Amino acid sequence: PPAPGAAAPAPPPRTSQPAAKTAPAKPNKPGMPAQVPLKFHKLSNGLQLVMVEDHKAPVVTFQVWYGVGSRDERQGITGTSHLLEHMMFQGAKKYGKGQFDRTLLKNGGQNNAFTTENYTAYYETFASDRLEIAFDLESDRMEGALMDANQLKSEKEVVREELRWRGENSPVGATWEALVSHMFISSSLHWPVGGWPADVADVPRDDVYKHYQTYYRPDNATVVIVGDFDTAGAIQLAEKYFAKLPAGKTFPRNTTKELPQLGERRVELIKPVDTPVVMAGYHIPPAGHNDLYALALLDIILSSGESSRMYQTLVYKDRIAQSVETGMERGRDASIFYALVQPLPGKSAAQAETAMENELAKVVTNGVEARELTKAKNIAQARYVFARESAEGLATEIGTTAALTKPEDYNTYLDKIMAVKVGDLQRVAKAYFGRTNRTVVTLHAPAKKGGK
Repeated sequence: PPAPGAAAPAPPPRTSQPAAKTAPAKPNKPGMPAQVPLKFHKLSNGLQLVMVEDHKAPVVTFQVWYGVGSRDERQGITGTSHLLEHMMFQGAKKYGKGQFDRTLLKNGGQNNAFTTENYTAYYETFASDRLEIAFDLESDRMEGALMDANQLKSEKEVVREELRWRGENSPVGATWEALVSHMFISSSLHWPVGGWPADVADVPRDDVYKHYQTYYRPDNATVVIVGDFDTAGAIQLAEKYFAKLPAGKTFPRNTTKELPQLGERRVELIKPVDTPVVMAGYHIPPAGHNDLYALALLDIILSSGESSRMYQTLVYKDRIAQSVETGMERGRDASIFYALVQPLPGKSAAQAETAMENELAKVVTNGVEARELTKAKNIAQARYVFARESAEGLATEIGTTAALTKPEDYNTYLDKIMAVKVGDLQRVAKAYFGRTNRTVVTLHAPAKKGGK
């Protein structure tokens, strides 16, 4: 790349590189947003490129999505995927300690990364004439990350503090971690993405490096590029920087399946908190299952905005809760639908749980009205469009879809949302909101002396 602060070289001239394949696009339906023109190219070592040219602003986002997350760990090395994410910023063969962020900042770039159960993603956003820098930086750390033992020791402390902030010191975070660990007992979804603190503190450097060598390979990665760039030029840069990297031999996966839940599970957490938290989680199918589209709309109906069902009843009408929330966490192996309530002062966790359960039961018993479904679809469509407003937002949506199913599914999402019928919402509520399929976690403060 150029010297820090200098302009990046122009992309190499077009040659006889294979042209990118374009995903077939359906004609736009009246009132529906245009489909995104996805283009694909695969290197000989298995690296998959997904590209979207968009010249409305001189900005480009470059993202690398690795098919590894906490589901690929085991007891004793939990949290290694997240710890490795931190170490990927601590120097590689070409760009040594501190040079990654320094190079980005001097070229006006922004970057970040995140780890989930299913994937680890890294991204940079630059002015479009700096795209080659992203190729150079990411190819360097895909193969040549240093994993310095002293730096690893330092990053362990950073990660442990992050775990305390997100879990131990956050009432909702602590409730969520307890929920997931009791919903999933036999599978690798049992531990939090950040891992158990003791594992993070004790994992040897060699195990972290082995995790890196195993999963950080081109045939376990998808590069997503969105913005103001030339597709042919990007393919040439990919060949220049990534084609030389060797493919991985194997990508071991945890194969232990979660056993069916045969009855309600209940957990009580007692911590010095000002406001109790009640959270219920339900097992739902993995990403790609058609029922998730109806559940996504049901999530909107239940808790999206002040006109939603749970907000109107629990917050406005009955004055039981100060906040309500529902949501879905999709995964390759399994997904979760959850509901959360934080009661108002003077209201008990038991009252909040009963009110929350009643709202879900209403859908099971009576379904929803057509006008509610229409409104939810409008909200879903608006979210879909707004997420595409920036190169970074669109790339993240495409990358998430690619990591969970396949990138082409991004263009079919809205069609499947619009195909959901009123009866589908009651059907999925009956299928998944049963008592034997749920886990309930209650967090509250210790009882005051005297039993009050």
